Amino acid sequence: MMMLRAGKNLKEAKFLDAADSYSGAFVDEAADPLALVGRAHAEIGAGVYTAADYDLKFVFTRKPELVAVKYDADSFIPVIRRITCCRICSG
Repeated sequence: MMMLRAGKNLKEAKFLDAADSYSGAFVDEAADPLALVGRAHAEIGAGVYTAADYDLKFVFTRKPELVAVKYDADSFIPVIRRITCCRICSG
């Protein structure tokens, strides 16, 4: 249930709500790495890059097979966020 709510919030660009829902899903099902990956996506969308970095490192250290998974950034990060991030990261 929490994963569905989180996905809905993510699609509606309610990134902090999505992160909270993914956190709840992780508490409910700690063995599911997709809850942390989803939370990282929500954090990236919200511009909380340090937290997303931590979550992804945590997941990929424990589940290295997930590193090879490709994600469609358009499905969870609005274009304006990606442009802003790129400007920040490239100085």
